[in-house]
Amino acid sequence: MSITIKKIIGEVKNKHNTLKGSDKASMYYKLENLVMQKGHMYKGYTAYYIEIIPKKPKRYNIEFVPSNASTGVICPRNRLIRQIDGDSFYSQFRGIWC
Repeated sequence: MSITIKKIIGEVKNKHNTLKGSDKASMYYKLENLVMQKGHMYKGYTAYYIEIIPKKPKRYNIEFVPSNASTGVICPRNRLIRQIDGDSFYSQFRGIWC
């Protein structure tokens, strides 16, 4: 039996509308800073923006690429920054908590 170690951090929101659209870019850059900054303790981790109750009852685990409301620019794609629904998150990571 092999063990796979997954290094993750997450920002959990109960409902899809808990975070305003205009604040999603700020969330993205906060997560990006954690997983991309040289020397940071979370460098190389995967950061998840977790929506426990999504807008639509559909499962997803996608790159988190919100647009910046003030500039209209879409945040850059980064495989380490993801958006995931609660069911998918629990299914994927159940049993890894220490």
